[in-house]
Amino acid sequence: MKRFILLIMLLLPMVGYAQQPMTFESITAKYGSKQGVTTIELSKDALQAMGVSNGISHMEAIAIESASLIKEFCDDLEIFTVDLKAILSVNSNGESVKIYGIADKSGSYNEMIIFTANKSEGVAIRLKGENIELKEAKNMLNM
Repeated sequence: MKRFILLIMLLLPMVGYAQQPMTFESITAKYGSKQGVTTIELSKDALQAMGVSNGISHMEAIAIESASLIKEFCDDLEIFTVDLKAILSVNSNGESVKIYGIADKSGSYNEMIIFTANKSEGVAIRLKGENIELKEAKNMLNM
């Protein structure tokens, strides 16, 4: 019985950890300091200076160029986006692009996640703001 209680006490923290939801912040924290990873964060002022103004007030991005991390990164993003509404999905020549939206009560998108991956790179971009339009999200891919 003592062994059973000890085993439960040892496993309990793992159960709590496994139930933590995957978030964009947790993905950035997990990969942000690793070799072959670049993170970017832009404020509303920086976005406006770059000519982006249609509802986007904040942008975060993470790019993985380390071949050893790409599959795990893509798997983590699939877990993160499983409950999000897919707006656009394109697969062509080994590259995929997916855009997910998070809408407010009125149905306008206040957050979008753009995820693109191929064999050599994985990129996730999170846009936050009000009334974000799909064309703005697609324009962010061309920056």
